[in-house]
Amino acid sequence: MGAGKTTLGKKLAKALGVPFLDTDDLFEAKYEMSIPEYFALHGEERFRVSENLVLKNVLNSHAVISTGGGMPCYQNNMELMNKWGITVFLDRPAGELCNRLLKDKKKRPLIEGKNEVELLEYIENNLTYRLPFYQQAQITAGREEQTIEKLLELLDQTR
Repeated sequence: MGAGKTTLGKKLAKALGVPFLDTDDLFEAKYEMSIPEYFALHGEERFRVSENLVLKNVLNSHAVISTGGGMPCYQNNMELMNKWGITVFLDRPAGELCNRLLKDKKKRPLIEGKNEVELLEYIENNLTYRLPFYQQAQITAGREEQTIEKLLELLDQTR
């Protein structure tokens, strides 16, 4: 969350000449409500099951696909993504993610209402849990590699 998946994903898709798909956008279109509304109505567990269905519908796409930050950690999503495509983990430090999310105007149900200290603690706890899943990605791009030129090089090395 807040690592820049959508921004970098759109630029990478353009550079590769393929479509860009965002699973959050696809989710909202499929279920005809925002993710915060879905969360409020059905809870996180049902959201994760529904999110997995959205992922399965796009796995065969020749596209750059941006997922929600929690998606790799549920169901068998990371395994599916690695099987069907090249996965990239955009690695950013917790403090940087916190600063970016504090400035973000997008509604995010898991962090809504948190102050800066609570948000940083939440991010650190989430990273502790999520990192083993993220580290299964075929490419880990630190801040220095998070340019289109570097990502294209890393993709070429992985193919």
